[in-house]
Amino acid sequence: IMMRIRLSQRPVFLCLFVLSLVLAPAAYAQDATPIPSPQEIIATAEKGEILVIVATFDQIGEQAPESQAMLEQFDAVMQEVKAAPELEGLPIRIEASDTVVNDNEAAEALADTYSATMIIWGDFDNSVAHVRYLVVSPEIQGENSTPDMQFELSTSTTYEIDSQFENGVNGGYLRKFIPAIILHSAQFYEEALPLFEAALEEVKNESIPTQKMYGLGATWYFVGYIRYVINKDLVGAEAAYTQAIILHLDYLAAYIARGRIRFDQAKWDEAISDYCMAIRLNPSESNTYLDRGSAFHRRGMLEEAIVDYTKSIELNPEVYLSYYGRGLVYYDQGKSNEAIDDFNRALELNPQDANSYASRGLALDYQDKRDEAIKDYTRAITINPTLAGAYYNRGNALYKQLKMNEAMADYIQAIALDPQFTYAYAALGQVYDYKGDFVKAIENYQLYLDLAGDDAFPYLINRFNELKKFIEA
Repeated sequence: IMMRIRLSQRPVFLCLFVLSLVLAPAAYAQDATPIPSPQEIIATAEKGEILVIVATFDQIGEQAPESQAMLEQFDAVMQEVKAAPELEGLPIRIEASDTVVNDNEAAEALADTYSATMIIWGDFDNSVAHVRYLVVSPEIQGENSTPDMQFELSTSTTYEIDSQFENGVNGGYLRKFIPAIILHSAQFYEEALPLFEAALEEVKNESIPTQKMYGLGATWYFVGYIRYVINKDLVGAEAAYTQAIILHLDYLAAYIARGRIRFDQAKWDEAISDYCMAIRLNPSESNTYLDRGSAFHRRGMLEEAIVDYTKSIELNPEVYLSYYGRGLVYYDQGKSNEAIDDFNRALELNPQDANSYASRGLALDYQDKRDEAIKDYTRAITINPTLAGAYYNRGNALYKQLKMNEAMADYIQAIALDPQFTYAYAALGQVYDYKGDFVKAIENYQLYLDLAGDDAFPYLINRFNELKKFIEA
């Protein structure tokens, strides 16, 4: 099986899923531009509609009788897919196209032309059939996709998996797998999952070992995706991706997905290991360096994180998250000027990123530029009023300016947004302490100590005990 990742500048996540069932090499024509037939009339997909286009399969080289038989088998499968009860009543339209698609770029062009969500294409070469899927769908987003913030990938990644049949099409498998892929591309994940599971059962009965191995691998990949995105089952998703990798040790997409899941479970070393494998398989994908840089940062390996973020920028200088991530590391290293430069670049690329404003505010605060820092915190809060950290940090800046009432309001709001915000209770306690309201100071110090446990600062423990003795006396 051949799998490779490459960066696409499309504003969505492009995923080319092709189930590899034998190891026969694929053959491609040189012309990459699809030329629609003059008679072809396909309505562009409307908003909310899922358009699936089945392109005309390319015929390459000498055509054996088996080729025509496989083409007829595939056409019959697609007619059954159109009538599949699982797709009934959903905003899904399946159209046939006269356009011959012979590579991924041509499939992308056809998808762009009609705003299609999925292109099914392929070719026949003697008795070997290649069936491929280009799926335009959202990227996986994890809870911990960046250090302390959510990542939103500003670029997309294309996964290519090569699928081949010899002398006959596995119709039982495709009748489950293709509707499942369509439902998956339409984000009907709960409906897709039982079909993928049924496809797993179908391919278990495959007599050709390589077909069985790669069929299971590709299907386990999707099962892992759905467990991750819908069920929030990180353990189950990790297990599914592990199954895919066991079946195919060079499964690039599965290493990346498993790395992100391990990242979300704070398994930094294991996530780094998966990203290292992904980079070995494809050293030119900028997003993988971005992911590994985040894991290095969380692991406390700051120099390694800087190297990876810088490599990500070299490969694609238009991804704001690479600058943002590197800026966070520079800040942790005390390099506030470098951090501010990176946050500035991140904001040039994405002026509406609240996290970059909040982080630049921290770096300005570090330089004692309180007013500028407060402006950045306020801008972050305006963009995203749910950022508890921005309220907390603005409260700290106001506290340093002795604006206690304003600081207190920010700490209270931070706690309202995140009741487990340990440091906000400590800060609020200090405000009450400064104002002479020792009863409320003790209350908030107690909440801080309860949350912090053994990690509580000794000076706050001492102050709490002093105030308690004072009140009791």
